[in-house]
Amino acid sequence: MAIRKLLIPQELFYGWGAVDALRNWPGKRALLVTDKIMAANGHAGKVAGILHETGYQVQTFDGVEPEPSRETIQRGAKQALDFKPDLILGLGGGSCIDAGKVVWLFYENPQLMELDWTQLRDEARRVKLHQKARYVAIPTTSGTGSEATPVAILSNHESTPPVKVRIVNMDMLPDMAICDAQFAYTMPPSVTADTGFDALVHAIECFIVNKPSEFVDDLAIKAFQTLYRWLPKAVHNGQDKEARERVHISATMAGIAACNGTTGLVHDMGHQLGSAFKIAHGRSVALALDAGLSYFFPRAEGRFLEAAEAIGLRPEDGKDAAVRLLSALTGLRKEIGIPLTIQEAGVSEELFMAVIDSMAVNAHTLSIRPIPEGPEKIRELFLKVWTGQSS
Repeated sequence: MAIRKLLIPQELFYGWGAVDALRNWPGKRALLVTDKIMAANGHAGKVAGILHETGYQVQTFDGVEPEPSRETIQRGAKQALDFKPDLILGLGGGSCIDAGKVVWLFYENPQLMELDWTQLRDEARRVKLHQKARYVAIPTTSGTGSEATPVAILSNHESTPPVKVRIVNMDMLPDMAICDAQFAYTMPPSVTADTGFDALVHAIECFIVNKPSEFVDDLAIKAFQTLYRWLPKAVHNGQDKEARERVHISATMAGIAACNGTTGLVHDMGHQLGSAFKIAHGRSVALALDAGLSYFFPRAEGRFLEAAEAIGLRPEDGKDAAVRLLSALTGLRKEIGIPLTIQEAGVSEELFMAVIDSMAVNAHTLSIRPIPEGPEKIRELFLKVWTGQSS
């Protein structure tokens, strides 16, 4: 058996009230990176209050927007350079946690702020962190998995259509992840559905596109099973504490699996849909799911069979498994209110066709796992996303 490495946060606390783990982290100055929603609903105040009680001086940067821009993160980094924190926290959904990571990256390496996008992506891999501060990620949605990865996603709004850029540095893996479902308790049903489906896609895509791996497979398939069962309950009754906790913890499990394996074409396409049409990330990967996963069927027939059996389906063979699995996931999307096609998501045909070629090129160029056939094949798959076809 080949020697492998499992990447996980240095410390991971989970369960209702896990945020109290912050009381045991010594330090003097903390910068909380978040958004206006977290400031308004009291979550930012709760975290800041715990830090104050522990003896920290606390500043908050609450300027993070959905699909965070580089300009926003540079403002946060400049605040960090003035304040000189020894702890940076990302509180919120994936946008806030990713923004916090790059604020941390720029704070420790301010020379990166002036690089162009290509240089930034390349140079970010090479620099060191932990010279000035540590990083804590506290997700308030159950889906992104960013609290368990060394990756941050920024939006390049200078491109037409806008394109997402992956910033990777192994040191950006959070020092601490706090998976406390009390922060997800107030999510509205639509956000619960979108973010939860993102987590489910992390799990199932990771399982199908990766070669067998003991830790990754077990994390991915368990997260998939749990999310498939419990996500509808969390969507339809947000006060179901057990459903909230199961979905929240499974989202982190799926994030760990995807970090140590990879996602693939579904996420590559979903990133382009989200950037081009401002569709929530979980919804955009849901739209790309059927077409993206179907592409992998010929080379992963056995994985489709295992995944189908994991959620109680009894397929006759691999092909039947793929059909049943995708049908079950379509049923889940209907149950929790996620559109099945781009048209249903409110995108006009004129707009879609105007950017489909650029999306195909970007998905191929920026892909973690490039498609050998090139952008033309991805364009075909985007057309299937438009019509709702899977094969």
